[in-house]
Amino acid sequence: MKRLGVLLVAALAGWVVTFLALWLYQVGSGHSVSSAWVVAGSDLRVIVGTGRKIPGSLAITALGPRGIAMAQAPVQPFDARTYSDLSLSVDGLAEGQTLQFVWSTAASPRQPRYLDLPLLNARDQGIELAKAPEWQGRIIAVGLILRGRLDQPVSLHELRLTPAGVTPLTTLQDLRANWVGTADWSGRSPNFNRGGPVESRLPLVPIVALWVLLSGLIYFAINAARHGSRALSPYLILCCLGWAALETRWQAELFHRLQRAEDSFAGLSEVERQRAAPDGKLFELVEQIRSSLPGDSDRVFIVTSDPNAAMVGRARYHLLPQNTSLGLQALPSESEARPGDFVLMLNPAKNVSFDREKRLLVSRNHQLPVALIRSWRGAGELFRVEEGE
Repeated sequence: MKRLGVLLVAALAGWVVTFLALWLYQVGSGHSVSSAWVVAGSDLRVIVGTGRKIPGSLAITALGPRGIAMAQAPVQPFDARTYSDLSLSVDGLAEGQTLQFVWSTAASPRQPRYLDLPLLNARDQGIELAKAPEWQGRIIAVGLILRGRLDQPVSLHELRLTPAGVTPLTTLQDLRANWVGTADWSGRSPNFNRGGPVESRLPLVPIVALWVLLSGLIYFAINAARHGSRALSPYLILCCLGWAALETRWQAELFHRLQRAEDSFAGLSEVERQRAAPDGKLFELVEQIRSSLPGDSDRVFIVTSDPNAAMVGRARYHLLPQNTSLGLQALPSESEARPGDFVLMLNPAKNVSFDREKRLLVSRNHQLPVALIRSWRGAGELFRVEEGE
């Protein structure tokens, strides 16, 4: 019993020392304290409405068809906990107009979140994002929405996200989020267990390994001072506890994924499951493409600006058993493409254009006579290769 008590003391002391080490690591390395993320107005991109860029700013000059204007910021995905405050510099807002901060998360990319900004022609005044209940998870897109009648241009000068400071409480919150956070299936899930959420700033496996090591050292020191037994069993118990903690968490995450999969796909037919999948929109597009092809063994050349994009691979998968090419950035040569073959342009295909009058697909040094079979606005176009004149 004395040995068990010493082991418990060592385990608790090891946890305390591990926590302090993680906190000091975050403070000293800046691992969780990022610099402020600043987006100049001129770097914003108008995706709804009309705007013009002026030095360092973006002027919104007209609203879109739904009575709104939307500007999107260039962003690399980040953990919402990284930034706690938002500030905005804007001029030209009039009474009756509202400005909203909008973002999307990796968990729900098609369900944007909105936050009203109580700012009127203000500069460098902010709002606490950390208090917004939906500011959480992995952020993959951010932007601004302007609503209301627009009689004069509204100038967006700067959008700034300020990082949260590091305290023992934030470190504890990071640890808790890592243990209880879950993620859905991904392309790597069947073969790789990261041991925590993708956006985790404190990976769990090294943390557990550090706890086992420190607890073992503390036990060794206490045991040596007491001239106790030199048995290896206490160290094996610590290793087993660490492994059991990680395995329990992993099984809980698998159960969560099973529940999500059951809620999303149980009772659906094969086609319905494909439509309910994350790439359901792409599947519906491919189904329309397939219906436009005369047979099941046609040769289809896929042309896109990003041949390595996941969309290309998924499109080829959904088109099976059609004979599809790997993604191409340029048109196939005349020796490769024969009359009766098909060319699928997955937007954006920047290096290729279609001359409607001459019925030609045109790239820099090559032309291909084609007939336009079908077009999907903002998604792609399908052509059939014709005989050259």
